[in-house]
Amino acid sequence: SGPRAAKRRPHFGLFSRRCGNYDGEHRRSRLSGGGVELFVNEVFRASRTLPASAERVWELLTVPEQFSVWFGTDQVVVPLDQLEMDVRPGGLMRATMQLPGGGEIFWRGAYAEVREPEFLSMGLTDQPDDELGVPITFSLEPVGGGTLLTIVQDRGDFSDEQVERTIAGYGSFLDTMESMLRKGYSARIRRPAKVG
Repeated sequence: SGPRAAKRRPHFGLFSRRCGNYDGEHRRSRLSGGGVELFVNEVFRASRTLPASAERVWELLTVPEQFSVWFGTDQVVVPLDQLEMDVRPGGLMRATMQLPGGGEIFWRGAYAEVREPEFLSMGLTDQPDDELGVPITFSLEPVGGGTLLTIVQDRGDFSDEQVERTIAGYGSFLDTMESMLRKGYSARIRRPAKVG
C-alpha cells in the first residue's frame, strides 16, 4: 500500500505551483537494494531539465547541505543537525521539517538502489507505522542544456487531489533546485535558519 502521509498531513499541499503530470501509468516493478524491496504499481511523475551536469544534480540529491535547501524550499526549514543521509543501498535517511507556525514533520526512509549519477530509489514516509514508506525514484539523464531530472512516485492510495498537491510540491522542489543551480549554490554553503 502507499504512504498515508497525505491523508493526515498533506505536506506537499503547502506549495502551489503545479509541475509534472499524473499519467495514469500502471505498472508493477520491484526496486531493491541493500535489503530494501519496494513495489511500485500506479505512478505519477514530475520532471524538469536542470541547468547542470548529472554529477552536479546528483549532489543536490545526496549532499545534506544541498538536500536540506531544496527539500525545505523557501517554505520550511530542514535543520542539518536533524538530517541523516546514508546514501547507499540499505542506508537510512531521516529529516525533520520545521513548518511555519511551529509544527514539525519527521521523515524517514531507506535507499534501495543507488547508481551515481543516474538513478536513486528509496522509500520515504512521515508515518511512524509505515515501515518502508512510498517508493520514489530519481532518474538523471544528460540532455542538451543540462540534466533531465524525473521524479516518479507510487500513487499508493492517494486521491486525485492528493496526487495534484504532491506534484505541486515536487514542482516547488524543482524550482528550488533550479534556483540553486542558477545561483551557483555550493555544497559548502549552508542556508541560514529561518527566523520567526
